[in-house]
Amino acid sequence: MSVDGIKYCPGTLSDGFDTYSSSCLKTLFNGKKVGHLLTFDEPTKDDLVLLVHNTALGVQNYMDIKQKKNKLLPTPAGENGTHFIKTTLVDIKNAEDALVNEHLTMQIAHQVYGINVVPNAIIWFKNNRRAYISKRFDMRSDGSGLKTINLNSLSGSDSILSFEEIASLIRQHVPAWRVEIE
Repeated sequence: MSVDGIKYCPGTLSDGFDTYSSSCLKTLFNGKKVGHLLTFDEPTKDDLVLLVHNTALGVQNYMDIKQKKNKLLPTPAGENGTHFIKTTLVDIKNAEDALVNEHLTMQIAHQVYGINVVPNAIIWFKNNRRAYISKRFDMRSDGSGLKTINLNSLSGSDSILSFEEIASLIRQHVPAWRVEIE
């Protein structure tokens, strides 16, 4: 899907839309009419934050975005954003395809299997570069943070954990660890 000639909602993938559908706008942007084209170019790597995941995927670059009514803008320093945008500025082949794959996988999980997922979509920078946008689930609507538990907070470490360390934490904190360890 390119920014020109959109025929599907870039969020729900529903046919017959040239921008986000009303159901996508409701879940991703609190019902505000936000367009699929950002007003700024894709940032450089220096402008991005390194997001460390404790998964086999390793690390990804992301940009913190703040929704103000029907506009999405880079989050000012010292403030919390409302959305994350994952860019193509990662050191993998076909980075744009990886973003689209993540979005499609999330839509299959939600629409086919009924799994609750964070609201997400594809969005384009002003220079027509694709990105993956997701609503922040760790923030309240007033901008204050929610406490979330991840493997780093359970381990008390800020470093990337090995698979063995992750398995040990799962055994320690998950009652059904024998099922979940896979």
